[in-house]
Amino acid sequence: MLQKHLSSSQVLIVLDDVDHVDQLDALLPVHVLRPGSLILITSRDKDVLRRSGVQETNIYKLSGLNAQHSTELFCSHAFSQPLPLSGFEYLVDSFIKACNGLPLSLKVFGGLLYGNTDKSYWEDQLDKLQLILPNDIQKSLKICYDSLDRHEQQIFLDIACFFIGKSRDMVIRIWDGSGWKGSLGFQSLQNKCLVEIENVNFIRMHDHLRDLGREIVEAAGLPRFVSLGIDDIDDLLQQSSVIAELRGIKILPSKDKHSDGELTSSSGKKRRKLQRLDMRKLQILDIEESGHLEPFLKRVHFPNLIWLRLGKCCSSSLPSWIPLKNLRVLEVHGNKLETVWESESQVK
Repeated sequence: MLQKHLSSSQVLIVLDDVDHVDQLDALLPVHVLRPGSLILITSRDKDVLRRSGVQETNIYKLSGLNAQHSTELFCSHAFSQPLPLSGFEYLVDSFIKACNGLPLSLKVFGGLLYGNTDKSYWEDQLDKLQLILPNDIQKSLKICYDSLDRHEQQIFLDIACFFIGKSRDMVIRIWDGSGWKGSLGFQSLQNKCLVEIENVNFIRMHDHLRDLGREIVEAAGLPRFVSLGIDDIDDLLQQSSVIAELRGIKILPSKDKHSDGELTSSSGKKRRKLQRLDMRKLQILDIEESGHLEPFLKRVHFPNLIWLRLGKCCSSSLPSWIPLKNLRVLEVHGNKLETVWESESQVK
């Protein structure tokens, strides 16, 4: 149906943020396009375009904003007007130069300085920014992350790792359950241009900020979040110190399409017995395919779970292992439930 439509009409196709050749090979239907159609590809890696056969003459490198547009964008976030306040002109010019025309940096640093008329604070932030190379975007953005209070930092990391595209109202319930004053924390991040809302209520975060958050998590001595496949769970089970500190886990489907999802050791042998795991700090659990993990989940003790998402749930009722005491959000996708609980004892 799609190929028929593409071959019968002149179309504009936009492929945004392509970072691998395979994506273009899978999505670029050049052979079925009608003459006169256009394809627009955005990527942070020029080699991806070259290796996909895009001619050098068809590659356009975006430049940063000019001084006037940079000033207007920065000042609109720092002062809620397109021009600097009197006496701040030299500081604004210095920030414009340090941000090198990058819209995201201009918005984020403008938001960081919004409402603050202490010139010494501006100079301190400028000194930090000027120590970083112009092209090192994430290091410059980390200055803004470092300026957040502890709970705001936790909320930022939660979004980067789990909640992009999720409902703001739902996620605020989760943060409130963690004792973080979710609405105030999210509003602070929004004021600093670290997150945005799209389609009325869904959370959006720029790719650079998302990558920054995930790199901060990965660089930590003990990760607060883990995203892994079913096949990797056994390796995680061997790291008791990591398990004890985890706040969130995202479990992806098995990489082996023919796998039955049963947990195996790194040597490939099936585990005979699953030990009971104490994961008291775990509050976020996102499972793409939950059916095969029932034996594992029944042996996990996570009494403080706040958000649970079950993808491709095959049960006709909610599993008995779900902890209810602190649960605030439960998402179940898959079969229609015939009954809510397997037994009445689960609701007592």
